[in-house]
Amino acid sequence: MDLQPENLSSKNFEKSINQTKYYDNNGSENRVENTNLNKDNANEQNSIGTRVSYTEPLSKRWTLEAGYSFKTISSSSYRLVSDNNINKIDSLSNNFKFINFSNVGKIVTQYRVKNFSISTGMEATQTNFELKDLDKKSDFDRNYLNLSPSTNLFYKIDNNSNLSVNYNGYMQQPSINQIQPVRQLNNPLFQIVGNSSLRPSFTNNFSLSYNSFQFSTDQYLSGYFSYGFTNNAIVDTEIVDDFNKRISSYTNLNGNNSIAGNVYYSKGFPKLNFRFGVDLGFNTANNQTILNFTRNKTRNTQFNLRTSFNYYTHKLDLSYTPSASFMYGKSSIGSLNDGKSLIHDHEFSATVQLPYKFEFNTTMSLSFRPANSSFDRDLDVAIWNGYLATKVLKNEALEIKLSITDILNQKIGYNRYVGGNIKSESTFSYIPRYVLFGINWNLSGNFIKNSSVK
Repeated sequence: MDLQPENLSSKNFEKSINQTKYYDNNGSENRVENTNLNKDNANEQNSIGTRVSYTEPLSKRWTLEAGYSFKTISSSSYRLVSDNNINKIDSLSNNFKFINFSNVGKIVTQYRVKNFSISTGMEATQTNFELKDLDKKSDFDRNYLNLSPSTNLFYKIDNNSNLSVNYNGYMQQPSINQIQPVRQLNNPLFQIVGNSSLRPSFTNNFSLSYNSFQFSTDQYLSGYFSYGFTNNAIVDTEIVDDFNKRISSYTNLNGNNSIAGNVYYSKGFPKLNFRFGVDLGFNTANNQTILNFTRNKTRNTQFNLRTSFNYYTHKLDLSYTPSASFMYGKSSIGSLNDGKSLIHDHEFSATVQLPYKFEFNTTMSLSFRPANSSFDRDLDVAIWNGYLATKVLKNEALEIKLSITDILNQKIGYNRYVGGNIKSESTFSYIPRYVLFGINWNLSGNFIKNSSVK
């Protein structure tokens, strides 16, 4: 049994000054909007929860596990938005209190016989949440009961391989920011409005996995496949006008699902001091959104291939790891592009053990992003790193290391994405080329002194 109290609070003051210029089809400016807002924000969340669990072996083959947990969360959100500290703007201000009560009961039984085991159980979640608008003196209450069954089948094929089948379901509650029906205006061209009618979503996930390691031949094989779908998924709704102004909100929709799979194989050749590995995976996801009152169905699919080649001795370790990813996106209401993009990377690494306990390493990472219908230029980057290190003292506990990062000075703070009817570019801060001298002392061992008895 345990008790889990939590408390979070935050306060901040914002001053927002925006100037938005609108242009006609000929590129001429036709109007200008100036917005000057002061925002006084305060948020607080208090929660307390408790959990009790009990496990009892009923027989040599049967085991029973039962548990109960309770958690209550009380959140408050206060936002005062004014125009030049004079007039309160009611449509942008709020004073909300959100109370969430959750009771969870769980029971699981497990049966074991020789190389096979099966466990199955049920988790029942009763949730009540209250949204209180303290300004308008109105309440919004909801009660939900969700049943979450789970099952796991495990079969040990032999001493080196096994097979498992799993199912689990889980619920996601809407957050206070998603349900409070007040406009959030940080950018005049982008506004967020909550939806107080949101319901919790529930996700079902099925998976199958296989693992096998053969010691005699030094080879490993694994496979994984999963399928999941969500009922009442909390999705975005968006209205975009002729001036590209967006008003975003949330709603519940069915139709979100995903499929993923992966196969990995590696093989060692001890006599040749060589190891080879290949990793092949894919995932595809179908998502629903609402765009200008029209349901938009998007599918994003990605295929990944990664291989590795490694040669190793006591003095030398060489590796080459190429990988490639192909992504394809499609939208039911038309796309801004064909949604296709390809990325391939290559990493070379070498580590050499030098005399006097010195170690030298160099790594070259090459990244290639060819141009596509969304981006008309290639994006190729080469990152070269290296270090020289040595270990001293009797137990080699002290390491002295000199490293240099991005020798070619090609690192860039840039990323781009293509999927369905979405394409995006983002820039971010990064640390440019640098040299670092470091000392690392590994504190390990037995620090208890032996006491002698006279």
